[in-house]
Amino acid sequence: MPHRFTGFGARRPRATPAIRYGVPAMRSASASLLAASALSFLLCLSAHAVTCTVRSAPMTPGDLALAHGDYARAESLYVTESQSGADADRAHAALIRVQLRQSKVPEAEKEAVAWSTAQPKNAWALIALSEVQWREGRPNDALRTLDTARTLDYCIPQNHADAANIYRMRGLNASALRELTLAHRLDPIDPVIGLAWLRLQPRSTRVSAITDFLASASDLSADQINSLEHEKQRLSQPAAASCHLANAVTSTSIPFRAIQDGPRGETYWGLDVAFNGKQRRLEIDTGATGLILTKSAAAALHLQPEHDFKASGIGDDGDVDSFVTRVSSIKIGSLEFQDCDVQVLGKTPMGMSAQDGLIGGDVFSHFLLTLDFPGRTLKLDPLPVRPGDTSATSAPSLDTGVFSANDQTQDAYKDPSMKDWEPVWRSGHDLLIDVRLNASGPWRLFLLDTGSSMDLISPDAAREVGKISSGSWVNVVGISGEVKKTWTTGPMNLYFSHLVAPTQGLVALDTSRLGRPIGVEISGLIGAPTLHQLTVSIDYRDYLVHFAYDPKRLHHCFAGVSVADCY
Repeated sequence: MPHRFTGFGARRPRATPAIRYGVPAMRSASASLLAASALSFLLCLSAHAVTCTVRSAPMTPGDLALAHGDYARAESLYVTESQSGADADRAHAALIRVQLRQSKVPEAEKEAVAWSTAQPKNAWALIALSEVQWREGRPNDALRTLDTARTLDYCIPQNHADAANIYRMRGLNASALRELTLAHRLDPIDPVIGLAWLRLQPRSTRVSAITDFLASASDLSADQINSLEHEKQRLSQPAAASCHLANAVTSTSIPFRAIQDGPRGETYWGLDVAFNGKQRRLEIDTGATGLILTKSAAAALHLQPEHDFKASGIGDDGDVDSFVTRVSSIKIGSLEFQDCDVQVLGKTPMGMSAQDGLIGGDVFSHFLLTLDFPGRTLKLDPLPVRPGDTSATSAPSLDTGVFSANDQTQDAYKDPSMKDWEPVWRSGHDLLIDVRLNASGPWRLFLLDTGSSMDLISPDAAREVGKISSGSWVNVVGISGEVKKTWTTGPMNLYFSHLVAPTQGLVALDTSRLGRPIGVEISGLIGAPTLHQLTVSIDYRDYLVHFAYDPKRLHHCFAGVSVADCY
């Protein structure tokens, strides 16, 4: 039987050793480091009198090629521009940036390390090095390097733009906006910085910001102008009826439902969801976004396409033609939502015939979500009230993965009652956590994916702590088809939060496609073998998770074991 990915995961092939409590010293220091770095970044200007020169020089040919997405041409042009002139260092850093955009990570790393080693007091060299570190999934190293660069030269716009990118993925949206605003003021010429600044503007001011930006920007491509004009037009129109909670429910518990492909097939955990009064069973998958129906389930529900889109995930067969449909009523337990857009896969992935679709954890991002796998229960509670946040009293909505862009303008908040919760990185629906490979290995970013039946790792990350062999004991199939090239590692321990997950060996496969949209390396997945032993609580708003482990509450459900015989 092939093992498949649901959202972006695969199914479990064999028993996994139980989790145990890890050594506290093994925990990542990213949370405290980020807070300290944010504080120093934001207070640097007030602690020292700094006079910065605003950029007035026009875009270079390399800048134009980079802004228009022509990375190969930009790389060639920056090679020449970095060899002489007043802006040679800026061009040198941009050369390394376009190498990263083309996934030439080894070349970019070699260039950045050599440059920063030769010129350790060159702020531009350190900025380039930090971008390589971020791309490699080393956010703590990137923050340290950016902080050092800032002490050397506070006035470099790219430093502030890069800091904003890291802040945004930690939920520090207000801090990210301040950093990007400063970067845009220091360099009003660069459209890449300008467009990033626009994306963080709150909806209430975005139309006027786009208008001003279009009036002043002279180096945008035709596609960029058209996209901004379309965005401006959309925002200027009255908001369409959005997916909303129709009944007053703030807390509830919803039982998990078992999903088995045959009487002795593998067990997945899902929820019963009623679409316009007709019940379907969807697998709970934090690696997927929103509500996703299979083509056959949508046809049985007589749902009609509203517009098309491309779905992608693990696999070598490319994107899948899919569509969005509108559902009048969606009931999940005691919750009822109305007027919701839902995604429909144009092709049902192999191994996904037992369920009618997927339900991503981000569906409940307006609640405090608890996935109690040992207790087979999903729990929803109100999010902690942020100090001074009047929006906290508004009715929760349902994020279905369609047009649910984050419009948060506040920094993530950690309620005093959540002192044991861990900060995570978030991009869209993806939750990334710092994981250490073995007790003394490097820290890397892993995706939390309840839809993956295996804890997976990239071959590059696996080689950092041991040898890997070609091939694996399973066929891995995802939304985008079968993964043709896999490897296998030896036994490995994964340290995260206060836990350590022993493994008998991991399947390794190319995970670069997962991180490409956000420009950071995702080195692996923490999947069902580990997460199904835990009670996982998630605060999507504030980028926090909490893991509880009690070996006395575990239920083991493996392939070949019926749900009734789980032990």
